[in-house]
Amino acid sequence: MNNPGPDQKDIDFVIAIFSKGEFQKALDEALEITKYSPKNAILHNIMGACYMQLGKLNSAVNSFNDAITIKPDYAKAHYNLGAAYHELNMYQESEKSYRNSISFDPTYAQAHNNLGNVLKDDGQFSDAIICYENAINENPDYVEAHYSLANIHQDLGQYDLVIEHAEKVISLRPELAEAYNLIGLGFYELGQLKNALLAFKKAVDINSVYSEAYNNLGNTFKALEDPKQAVEFYEKAIKINPDYPSLHNNLGNAFIDLRRLDDALIAFKDALKHNPDYHESLNSLGVTLFQTGDHTEAIRVLKKAIKVKPDFVEAYLNLSEILKQTDQRDEAKECLRNAIQVNPDVADIHNNLGALFYADEFFEESIKCFKKAIEIDPKLADIYNNLGNAFKDIELFEEAMKSYETAIVLEPNSAEIHNNFGSLLSENLSRHDDAIISFKKAISLDLYFYPAHLNLGHTFVALNQYESAVEAYKSTMTIKPDLGNILGNLLNAKMNCCNWEKYNSLLNIKNIKKEFLDGKKVIAPFFLLSLIDD
Repeated sequence: MNNPGPDQKDIDFVIAIFSKGEFQKALDEALEITKYSPKNAILHNIMGACYMQLGKLNSAVNSFNDAITIKPDYAKAHYNLGAAYHELNMYQESEKSYRNSISFDPTYAQAHNNLGNVLKDDGQFSDAIICYENAINENPDYVEAHYSLANIHQDLGQYDLVIEHAEKVISLRPELAEAYNLIGLGFYELGQLKNALLAFKKAVDINSVYSEAYNNLGNTFKALEDPKQAVEFYEKAIKINPDYPSLHNNLGNAFIDLRRLDDALIAFKDALKHNPDYHESLNSLGVTLFQTGDHTEAIRVLKKAIKVKPDFVEAYLNLSEILKQTDQRDEAKECLRNAIQVNPDVADIHNNLGALFYADEFFEESIKCFKKAIEIDPKLADIYNNLGNAFKDIELFEEAMKSYETAIVLEPNSAEIHNNFGSLLSENLSRHDDAIISFKKAISLDLYFYPAHLNLGHTFVALNQYESAVEAYKSTMTIKPDLGNILGNLLNAKMNCCNWEKYNSLLNIKNIKKEFLDGKKVIAPFFLLSLIDD
């Protein structure tokens, strides 16, 4: 004889207990009922849900499978089984379960949405988007699906679509702070920082303890070059969530912008108290220690950052720079070689290694490095500039010219590149008029870039345009008065353009000529020239 099924009131009683959050009690009641009614799919499904809430995922899987065995077309049980497998990071099994749920109920919007979540976590972004859109087709006002679309477009860098779907979420659920935060992130990435601020502020107006939104406000003010405001919001985020190391790290970086290095050190060390192996803070701490003069500790900390995260390119670059500046050039090269072993496809590593070889006058080696950097990233003007310098020094002038011209196309507003190009034209190709154009362009881009003023003066001297040279050298002295030989350059140019009659008349000032002839005083001619201002 078949056992009678449970009364509906017994099932409703278990569901009511579950709905109150009393999961263990609901489970106990369901287990008791299944003793006399073991073939009820609904009860096994409820038991699986209880196990999930209690964190017993394997037991949940067993219960959902029991429900499906009893009722193979039970869409809700397939759906819940998919959720359990997802929690266990069993993506293929989860995908299969959600697809089974949809096959039995194609209108099941939640199943479409959760299938999208699984596919997204498995890296199948295009298929995930289709699932979210299917969920919306079944239920156009399904908030979770619009929110899922906003998140996945954020991951894909499609920020206009992030804003579009997050705004739809807000139209359906106006008080969802997370949606405003997403809108803010979209505007931030699009460079619309004022709009980003409005969205993040709305998020914290709705949820005054929303740490992530306060952090994003700090990031936005930092991007707006207002580190003082950034500090205020980072500190609010930390007050809410003091155990999150990245917040302390962001605060430290804002302190650096304010030149409050001691406060920055404290912030980075606070981050490391919560996570001693937090590589971002190890890197930031190392750089700040170097800036405060503690070179030995800076090197130690950066080496730890690399040990913690062996593929941390930024730490290799910072460590090699510190080693270079502390005259440990061979160690700096070895550091960059190690970085190349870890990640050979970073242009900056090869470029910096090339710069070290160039400084040591190993020009052929430097050229190989610069060419490799260009092969990796052909759109970095700085590398072409460095390559031009190396070609220039080994007298491959045509190759140098091509490199500088490419650098200028990529970065037309670099005073340094225009200056270097001008030096090649003037010093090596005797194209002085073209060089003057380059130097003047450099000066127009950066009035205080003294090498361009100096080289402009040299070029005017080469053209025997001494009065123009005097003005260029004067500008150089104004910007960098301690530059070696600049006074000699200036006086030499003056000597070639001065009024010699005026020079002779100076000898008569205050009996200078008489004292000079009597042997009482020796007057350097350059001193007199410095008095002449035509």
